[in-house]
Amino acid sequence: MDAAGEELEELRAVASESEQIESELREQLDVLESDIKDPRMLSLRRAERLFEIIHEVEAIQDLPDDEVTEEDIDRLGELKSERFDEYRATMTYLKGLVHQFNVIEAKNLNNTVSECKNSQKQCIDIFTKAHTTCLTVIAKVSKKANQDRHWEVEPLEKLDRIQENEHARVLKAIRKMLVAHDMLDQDSLFKVNENHEIMMNMDWMVILSHRALDAELEKRTKAAKKTGLSRDSTAMASGDSSIASGAKQGASSTAGMDYGNVLNTLGVTAPGAVTRRGSSRRNIPQGSGL
Repeated sequence: MDAAGEELEELRAVASESEQIESELREQLDVLESDIKDPRMLSLRRAERLFEIIHEVEAIQDLPDDEVTEEDIDRLGELKSERFDEYRATMTYLKGLVHQFNVIEAKNLNNTVSECKNSQKQCIDIFTKAHTTCLTVIAKVSKKANQDRHWEVEPLEKLDRIQENEHARVLKAIRKMLVAHDMLDQDSLFKVNENHEIMMNMDWMVILSHRALDAELEKRTKAAKKTGLSRDSTAMASGDSSIASGAKQGASSTAGMDYGNVLNTLGVTAPGAVTRRGSSRRNIPQGSGL
């Protein structure tokens, strides 16, 4: 009887563990299905993954040489490869989101190409300037001059303080950055990807791009009221097909977006202890819905 009882308890433990695994998989599946329906959230989660990767990379790199194992070295290689993939995916999303095809933007694009074509340093400088432009806006609205490596804005309503001209400056800087990105050679691309502060804040690049596009579209909509054009007609007339389609599909607008939930997802709250393997434990406030 004792042997049978022990076997029964083992089976119950296995069954309980299986149920827990199944529950976790169902939750992950629900998140994935939700993300597929909302390109904005999907892009933000991918950008957030860069934040997590950097923490794990740094945790391994900070290990004393005599403690680094073959497993650590292999894991570091995997993380760097994943970091590059997530970065490229985020940049691809941003290009589809913010690029316009009209006379003014074609001229701006040509100017950026001229700046970059003979200078990889200039390409990297454009990247750095876009990062600095976004940081300046975040520091101003948060009234926190000395931002952490991963920027913070609390409360999130402070994002509404961003002025129209600041939105325009952010959008211009990010559009230039995306052109410069496509002109980077492999060595320069590696240097950018190794810049942890830029990688950690790609989530903010996505958020600020959405808000800047909202502001740009709102400006055009107000102007169009004088001529009787619709919101979509305004976007299409200006050559901005990405905004027009986004207004219909919700892919290019943050209207109605819960920034509390988004930024909780992105880990704006201070990360907790990083384990030896670098897993970051973050305190997601209750009620975030994530």
